[in-house]
Amino acid sequence: MAPDCRGMTFIELVFVIVILSVAVVGLIGVIDLNVQQSANPLIQAQDFSIAESLLDEVEQQPFTYCDPTDPRVTTATSAASCSTPSEDALPLGPKHGESRGSAALPLDNVSEYNGLTLDPVTDLNGSVIAQGYKASITVTQVGGKESLDAIDPLPLAALLKILVSVTGPDGQTVSLTGYRARYAPTTPP
Repeated sequence: MAPDCRGMTFIELVFVIVILSVAVVGLIGVIDLNVQQSANPLIQAQDFSIAESLLDEVEQQPFTYCDPTDPRVTTATSAASCSTPSEDALPLGPKHGESRGSAALPLDNVSEYNGLTLDPVTDLNGSVIAQGYKASITVTQVGGKESLDAIDPLPLAALLKILVSVTGPDGQTVSLTGYRARYAPTTPP
């Protein structure tokens, strides 16, 4: 055996172990950070899903001149024809003690969803469907075209802008906007 051939000394072995340990700790830190961040896309997808569901719920409501419980709802020719305050009356929001999910007095018109806050998010029966998520709905009147160039100018209150915002447990907020035109002003639910 040649005198140059020898193994690693104890000191060299300790240095190799220290260098490999630092590299492994750094790699584990990167993996841990990736694992923590991997939940965010799921939370954002849930935020978007909740916002989309609530926006659909609001947009599917009728948008009549009168409240659907008004006796003149099917014959009204304008908001002034209603026997109770019209759905155009400001401020927009629930009327006559109506609330979301109520069997006796449900929200039954698009404008009545204005100001609705759900914390936590519930379904129409009041069951919690998303613990740790919050949602808010704002409905505002839009006069004229407001970026809807394909629609002829509509009179004030004939077009509503619906903004749904959902905040997940990570504190991030997703907002969706929709519009509802009054295309069937005398068709109750």
